[in-house]
Amino acid sequence: MIEECQLRILFTSDMHGNIMYLPIADDANTLVIDGGDTIQGNPLATVAASEPDGAVQMAQAMNAAGYDFVIVGNHDFNFGQPYLRTYLQNLSAVCLCANVQGPLPFLSHTIHTMQSGLRVGLAGVVTDHMTIWEAPEHLEGLSVHCPVESAKNALTAMQCNCDITILVCHSGIAEDLNTGRIQSTSTENIASQICRELSYDLVLTGHQHVPIEGAKHHNSYIVQTGAGGVHYVQVNAAGKRGQWRFSSQFGKPAGYVPFPALDKKVSAWLDTHVATLRNPVLLNGQNTNDRLYAALHGCPLADWVNAAQHQGACEMGFAADISVCGIANTAPGLPAVVTWRDIINNYPYSNTLSVLRVSASVLKAALERAAEYIEVDSAGNYFISRAFLEPKVEHYNYDFFDGVTFNADYSKAHGNRISSIYVGGKPVSDADTFTLVTSTFRAAGAGGYMMYQGCPVLATGQKEISEHIAEYIQALQASK
Repeated sequence: MIEECQLRILFTSDMHGNIMYLPIADDANTLVIDGGDTIQGNPLATVAASEPDGAVQMAQAMNAAGYDFVIVGNHDFNFGQPYLRTYLQNLSAVCLCANVQGPLPFLSHTIHTMQSGLRVGLAGVVTDHMTIWEAPEHLEGLSVHCPVESAKNALTAMQCNCDITILVCHSGIAEDLNTGRIQSTSTENIASQICRELSYDLVLTGHQHVPIEGAKHHNSYIVQTGAGGVHYVQVNAAGKRGQWRFSSQFGKPAGYVPFPALDKKVSAWLDTHVATLRNPVLLNGQNTNDRLYAALHGCPLADWVNAAQHQGACEMGFAADISVCGIANTAPGLPAVVTWRDIINNYPYSNTLSVLRVSASVLKAALERAAEYIEVDSAGNYFISRAFLEPKVEHYNYDFFDGVTFNADYSKAHGNRISSIYVGGKPVSDADTFTLVTSTFRAAGAGGYMMYQGCPVLATGQKEISEHIAEYIQALQASK
């Protein structure tokens, strides 16, 4: 057994195309690790995915940044397995993923020996909710297992042969780190469960985009980065087997890896004029970012997205009775002169459309889920539910419905708030069914809308919703 030694870890996660330069220096006691959601999520990543060598360029950027180990996040599957495979095959880093098996170059776990002789056991897991969100063809041939059980198996295989154990976990926490209060019962974020039930020394988490600079959480020390490459976490470990002390702090990147062959294409695309409108399209009637006001009184931006989705459903052969959409946390609304940059700022997701056949009971359940967003106190003041703000802000999981009217009483218990539902001006009866168009993300049940799972899928689009929004705006301009 080695005597007391030191280990430095530079950890990033959820960079979404913004690949950072890190202060690696010439340090034999440093590991550089990424927690996934790396190759999707910004315009550069989108353009890269359309280029023949885009995956290679993404891998070369990671190599230039000096990564030693990576895992995959759920969004890394968004462009399909061939793209992901090419990316992984061109990485200098080793990819760890204990709970996904199939024809991709993953290792479940590994033991890496540092120059000091320190034996570092590393494993990786990704949230198994990607089987809910991801297009089935992108996961064909892969088996996705419980990340907790897979992390346990990896730990059992490693712990007798290493001095320190590290889990890189693309799944967030479900407990308040200060009070222990359970913030979510969903199995999407299982890092708290892993820290409670297993005994990894260090758990590096991502996926939630909730910055955690460092804390002891049950049996492990835990950190998490924010999103988009705004910072990394430096973790300093000192000690020996079974006696590790940790400290950590956020650091700002030294810059971002350039993509000379892509940057000009990205800038030109983002600045492309889409249409000119008579007036800006606002998030709400107050021209503010007040999400509560938008939920209570209407959201013009959501009206436009729903109209675009209706138009998209018609292209797919369905005149949908209902359109449903969520709005991104940071959506600013559309200016009068619209470029692609404005559309992406308002709808940054790579979702396509799904047209479902839904029953009256499914529609009621979906409306009830959305109604959980709003609460009211004893004085009659409305406020946004804590469940949509902690541990992660999730305004995008409040849905706006077009084609439906209803009454909502937010003083009542969840599940009993919605009444007097009308579709197309007619009262809804128990035997009614409707065509509903929404994003593939929502149709899969994400965001607490499990009622959509099992509904007949009438059509799935190939065009991204952002493209439908652009086409809708252009059609409006042409009709002036």
